[in-house]
This record gives sequence, structure tokens and C-alpha cells, in this order.
Amino acid sequence: MLKNKFIINFLFYIFIALVIYTVSTFYINKEEKKQLNQKYITISKNLKNSASNLIKDKKNATLAVAMSISKDKRIIDALLNNDNSKLDYDKFSLELRKNTKFQNVWFQVLNKKGDSFYRSWTKKTHDSLDFRADVRKILKNKKILTSISVGRFDMTFKSMIPLFHNSEFIGIFEIITHFNSIAKILKENKIDALVLADKKYKKTIKYPFTKRFIKDYYIANLNANKNLLNLVEKENLEKVLSIKDYELIENRILTTLKVLEVDNDLIGYMILTKNLNDIDILDIKKFKKNSEAYVLLSIFLIGLIYTIISYYIYLRSIENLNVKLEKNLKKIKMQEKKIRLF
Repeated sequence: MLKNKFIINFLFYIFIALVIYTVSTFYINKEEKKQLNQKYITISKNLKNSASNLIKDKKNATLAVAMSISKDKRIIDALLNNDNSKLDYDKFSLELRKNTKFQNVWFQVLNKKGDSFYRSWTKKTHDSLDFRADVRKILKNKKILTSISVGRFDMTFKSMIPLFHNSEFIGIFEIITHFNSIAKILKENKIDALVLADKKYKKTIKYPFTKRFIKDYYIANLNANKNLLNLVEKENLEKVLSIKDYELIENRILTTLKVLEVDNDLIGYMILTKNLNDIDILDIKKFKKNSEAYVLLSIFLIGLIYTIISYYIYLRSIENLNVKLEKNLKKIKMQEKKIRLF
């Protein structure tokens, strides 16, 4: 009978242990997923913040260079004389490439009508640029403007300085920089970037600088990662561009930053990705390992306590049996004495 009780108690303990282990494992896995999700959300925000800060820095740096060069009197003289032959900034662009982070700097001068008067990267001139919202804005208010916009050649950073002669507006000096340096800095931090101009600009870009498109979206950075391009091509591009927080695809975390500019107009996108192997999740692994250890320890302690209690009950049962046995023996002896007396 005691043996049967022991087996029943042991089976009951196994059942309780399995219930505790199953419920605890479910909770631990759920909490792990929750922590990983929060980690990835934080990382996606950090990726976007990094890109946004680099965009702001690039705008400020581009504006600083534009304000400095716009003071060159040759620009004013060229506009007044309607002669751009003396304007030559190609060499200066090469110097910037060698000595600064500006790798592909373009210079442009517009006349007071918004027509291209001089371009440093091509001989194409005299075309109207009033299709650009930033050009229309500066022609209207005659104030310094820095923005990101899409032109006939590329999606670029543009800093525009209105030019005056004797208080009369005569044109615009513009410096144009690209996204390559931003993508390069991100790459140094193990972040791959793909910069795309929105598909509505497909017809606007007549002379694509990078000569690369993905579907109807112009690829604006020359150093676009091939693996990222292949990954995006495999996936639904529209789905990738609509990512709000993040997506996990092929051991990578992907997030998308919308590039908004003048009048909150959507200019393009930055698809940002980081390899999951480069993400530190040691704290989450430690949480899971410690939690599992606590569960096993708890099951062991419960088993130990249960065994001690069972053993105590067993000993009490033995004592009770011994007491009953002694009483029965005494009764038997008493009965034997009585029988002898008769």
C-alpha cells in the first residue's frame, strides 16, 4: 500500500513539474519574442535617426560650401554679361573629392527666370528648371533654400543662394551633392542603404547619373549594396517601401525612411538594413538562460520539498503502524493471559 502511495505521489510530482515547465517555457518564449520585438523596433528607430541626422549634416555642410562659393564675383559678372565661359568649377570639384567627404559635387547657376545658365558636370544648359518645387519657391521669395529634390540628372541635396546686383535679383547659385557619402558612412557602421527616388519622378530623370532603376524607382546612390538590391528585388518592393517599423528578411532587419521635402512632398526613400548577426542580443539570451535556470531550480526545490514532506508523512505512517502494532501485541498478550487463567 505504501509502495502504491509512493508511485502515486511520484506521478503527481511529475505531472506538476511538467505543468510548471510547460507554462514557464511558454511565458519565457513569449517574453523573449516581446523583448526581441522591442529591440528590433529600437534598432529600426536608431537606423532611421542615424540616416536622418546624416541627411541634416549633409544639408548643413552643403549650405556652408554654397554660401562661401556664391561670393565669387565671377558668377555675378557671368550673369550680367550673359557669358558662362569664365565659369569653371570642375577642378574645384576634384579638390573637394580629394580632400573632403564631398565625392561628387556639382555646381549650377540659374538665371532670374529659373533657366540653367551653367552646369559644372555637363554642357547642357538653357533648359527651364521651374518644374522643381524648390526652384519655384526661391524664385518667389528670393531666400536661401536647402533641400532634397529630383531633377533631370539625379536625386540630390541642393543648396540654393539667391544672387543680387545692386539689390536686384539676377539669378541663383546652386551646389548639388549626392547620397553616396551618407551611404558610405552608414556602411562603416555596418548599415547598408538603398536610396530611391519616388516612381513619380521616373519621367523627370532624363539623364540618370547612376543609370540604374529598380522597377520605376531611380537608384540614387552609386554604391548601392548588391546583396540589398537582390534582396529587395526578390521581395515585393512596394511592401518594403511601406514598412512602418521593421521586417526580418533573410537574417536581416529592414526598415524604410521616407524622404520628405518642400511642402512635405514625398521625394524618395532610404531602405536601411542591418545583419542580425551584427545586433547584440546578449541581454535577451541572458534573460532566457537565467529564466530557464530559475524554472529548473524551482522544479528541483519543489521536488525536494515534496520528497521531504512525503518522507515525513511516510515516517509518521510507519510510526502509526508501529503504535498500532504494539497495541495489537499488547491485546494479544492480554488475551493469552486470560486464556491461561481459564
